[in-house]
Amino acid sequence: MKKIIFLYILAIITLGLADNSILALDKYFEEDRKINILPFTLKGLTEDCNVEFNSENNSLVGYSCLWMINIDGDDVFCTRNKQFCKTKNEILGLVNKKENNSDINDLRERMNICSLEHSKKFSNLSIQNTSGNITSIKVLAQKYIQNITGREKFSGYSATQLFVGMIIEPETYQNIPMINIENSDIALRLGIGKNRKYAKFSDFCTTDGTYKFYNELQNIERIKKELLTDYERELIKIDERIQLEFTIYQGTVLRIFPSGDMRSNIWYDPMNAIKIFNIKDSEKIKLMILEYFNAFNKSLAQDIWNNTDLKLQIIKDYQLAYQKN
Repeated sequence: MKKIIFLYILAIITLGLADNSILALDKYFEEDRKINILPFTLKGLTEDCNVEFNSENNSLVGYSCLWMINIDGDDVFCTRNKQFCKTKNEILGLVNKKENNSDINDLRERMNICSLEHSKKFSNLSIQNTSGNITSIKVLAQKYIQNITGREKFSGYSATQLFVGMIIEPETYQNIPMINIENSDIALRLGIGKNRKYAKFSDFCTTDGTYKFYNELQNIERIKKELLTDYERELIKIDERIQLEFTIYQGTVLRIFPSGDMRSNIWYDPMNAIKIFNIKDSEKIKLMILEYFNAFNKSLAQDIWNNTDLKLQIIKDYQLAYQKN
């Protein structure tokens, strides 16, 4: 139950900045120079060499390879025996692909994920969307996850698996890069490197909890839509992704409890249901949520989901009973 009550707090307290990678080659780097490095190793048949770039502007920082200019004026780097060569653009393309793939792989390594079978059962749970329509978790999760990540699936996991994980473990997910960033200037402002395609929820906050783009977005609201720049339009889209992710961490998106009042078709998230419903129903919801969370955590540890499936069915039965009334 504690996780439900403190979802709002958990969504903002973990505010680490992007990690800096500091690398120095004795021959080519200044000592103690601290910058974000994009390293790449050219592997020949008998020897290797290294090339490294500044992640913020793609400028050359250091190299142990042969550096030449081809007839097209492109920078070319080769192993010393010229067995293997690549242009600067080819290298940057490979490095940035690797960096972005590492963002996605980071998700697999750091999060706990429910079984696909349980997520399918959770997908069928009814929920009220922001328009007041009753839909399924599956439909809502797909909409949210695709908007946030730019993908129907992310790191091989279904939208529902990610959606449930974000609700259960907001403190973990807000520090995983999964917010789609399509503008290099915005990526630079976040301090994650211009070529990164995903940012963390926590990247958007300063160490004192301030939303980095708050003032800028306030100014953008005063500009006519037809006068907005591409940068400003993209910032608005990213802000929408942030707001969607925040409602998941806060728990307000999980409007799964009908009030049972025939005069009202409003459904409530767990926190508000506990506050608003009568004592009997409030206690019933507290117990359902507590038992589901406890069963879910045990299932993560044991990879046995039978009991969690049962606790989920109790919530579904509650929905059916109160929808009939």
